[in-house]
Amino acid sequence: QVTGLEAGKSYCYELASEDGTPLTECFPFRAAPQEDAAIRFVLTAEYGGSTAPDSPYAGPLIERMGYEHPDFLLSVGDLVNDGTKEEPWDAYIFRPFASLLRSTPLYPCIGNHEVGDRIADGSHPEIYAYFDRYFALPHYYSFDYGCGHFCVLDAPNLCPYEDTVNYVPKLPEDYRESDQFRFLEQDLAACGKPWKFVVFHYPPYTSSYVDVPALQALAPVLERHGVDMVFNSHAILYDRSHPIAGGKVASKGVRYLLVGGFEKFDHWFP
Repeated sequence: QVTGLEAGKSYCYELASEDGTPLTECFPFRAAPQEDAAIRFVLTAEYGGSTAPDSPYAGPLIERMGYEHPDFLLSVGDLVNDGTKEEPWDAYIFRPFASLLRSTPLYPCIGNHEVGDRIADGSHPEIYAYFDRYFALPHYYSFDYGCGHFCVLDAPNLCPYEDTVNYVPKLPEDYRESDQFRFLEQDLAACGKPWKFVVFHYPPYTSSYVDVPALQALAPVLERHGVDMVFNSHAILYDRSHPIAGGKVASKGVRYLLVGGFEKFDHWFP
């Protein structure tokens, strides 16, 4: 943990051995900006859900992300193809994104591939072992960055698969009693930022067949607390909705942005 940094100021860091011997060159990074500052961030998703590590699309897209000089990367899930194993984290994240991650923070969101398409209902904590090793964050969390507030949920836990054959996510009948749902309510109620974003993997609304209508049950909470936009993925395509309120397009409401993957899937959607 690094403390005492000046908001928005640029710094450099290097890795060293215990005796102080430098192991790397100095890498630049920029401290988080002041509370009301404008921000620039990059959304990414489905790298592990749709892409082989040697995909011809991956390198140029990652390079483009760095070209934009974002304050941070925000994953909407499925960064790896099986997060319950060690090698995919190297193959899909730490090697391809190495140059970008040296200077750019990554905020992760858990998708179904992070838990290996297993039922993330809390009965198998080992499925989070590598996520917990690599990120100093809980499975769902929130953070402020400049003028924005971000609430990041663990959708596979909140809305686990109904079964492991059909892979149909289902919101339990008692979801309002879950710690994660209470966290969402309390977090948004306490937020005073001008921009509010909520992030979770499964999409309540899409133009494809891979939506999870059960998660539309969260919409009244999001609308009541003035959420501006929800970021989802899972369907491996790009969608952006009109403002939605009460289940219908409205002049004021929540916009839902579906983040695509790193591959080209014209054969899926002719």
